[in-house]
This record gives sequence, structure tokens and C-alpha cells, in this order.
Amino acid sequence: MTIKIIDVNSENIKDYLSVCFCKKDSIGYNLKLDWMKKRLKEGLKIKFITDNKDKIVHGYIEYIDGENAWRAVDAKGYLFIH
Repeated sequence: MTIKIIDVNSENIKDYLSVCFCKKDSIGYNLKLDWMKKRLKEGLKIKFITDNKDKIVHGYIEYIDGENAWRAVDAKGYLFIH
């Protein structure tokens, strides 16, 4: 299997939002899209691992600097992995 790591950003988030986060035909899709774009501007990083052959997402990680985490954590100087 040949894997590929995809960096999700504001330009390509629409291509991947429905993969793990929200279905395109759901009521909350646009709300989630706007929320994710805001978080990406704040420094959120999302990476998908795909197989080049079947284009299936086999895993992902999202992380942000601790001081920008939207959860109630005291993590300044740390990386917050969601």
C-alpha cells in the first residue's frame, strides 16, 4: 500500500469535510464548514492518511497549539491533539 498524507486547509476543506466530520446533505454541514475554516485560521492542523490506490481515508489527526485549543484546557506551550 502506498500512503499519502494530505494537509487539509481552507481551500481543500470542502473536499474532506464529509469524509470524517459532517455529511454534505446534513443540516449542520455549512455551520461545521464555517467553524472548521475559523479553527484553521487559528492554527488548527488536520492531516489525512489515504491510500493512493483506493483514495480511502485510513486515519487522520487534528491538532493545535494548546493556547488556541477551544476546549477548557490549560495547555500553553503544549500541542493539543483532538
